[in-house]
Amino acid sequence: MNDYLNQIEQKNIQFEKYKKQGTIVTLVFILIVSVLVFQQISLETIDIHMIINSDTTTIEVKSNSTVGEALKVHNIIIESTDYILLNDKYIAASDVDIIELKHDDIVEVKKIEITFETEEVSIKYKTLNENDLNMDVGEQKVKRAGKNGTLKRTYEVKKFEGEVLSKEIYEETIIKEPIDKIILIGKREHTQEYIPPNNTDSINNVEEHNESNPSNQGNTTNTSNPSNQGNTIEEPKSPTEDCTITINGNTVPCQ
Repeated sequence: MNDYLNQIEQKNIQFEKYKKQGTIVTLVFILIVSVLVFQQISLETIDIHMIINSDTTTIEVKSNSTVGEALKVHNIIIESTDYILLNDKYIAASDVDIIELKHDDIVEVKKIEITFETEEVSIKYKTLNENDLNMDVGEQKVKRAGKNGTLKRTYEVKKFEGEVLSKEIYEETIIKEPIDKIILIGKREHTQEYIPPNNTDSINNVEEHNESNPSNQGNTTNTSNPSNQGNTIEEPKSPTEDCTITINGNTVPCQ
């Protein structure tokens, strides 16, 4: 009985051994197939169309090649100023080593011509106002005439086959500074001068009035004593004549 059990155990051990070996063989087989498939894929080629400065050429490259790899294989050096299109869509020069090509893709490389153009433009002067207390309000005078300045402007122009793709300001230099115009603005205000009345004119008017009215001749008006206003005092007569004085319409003899 024990011998029978030992035989069964030995067979189970051999089965597990063969099972492990089969697993290893299977894994090796899968690995070999994968390598063959990868090699087959790597050996596949695709056709792409390269357009360099309007010249079209169909070239053959390995599948899954990037744009940069295809350009390097055909000794096409990409510069930072080049304009690259993949199927009419712009791609940056930094992305050519990332984007993979497909069959019948169209890669166009435009070699850009860079030139510089310069021009001189006028700088408009400014007009400044300056207050002046020596000029009346409302008066204006040009203290200094204005003059325009000059600016030299340089453009960077990118062209492809004579066509301008872009024109940007590259540099600006001031050749002559503008001179501002200065205008003086009057701020002085006038005040009306007070002229006192002339007393001499008043006295002359009174004298002219008395001369024109004879009845007032010989009469004296005391302005310092209001109680005497309106009274008439007659000149005393000589001692040989009767002496009388009229006061408020009453005639009395002289004392």
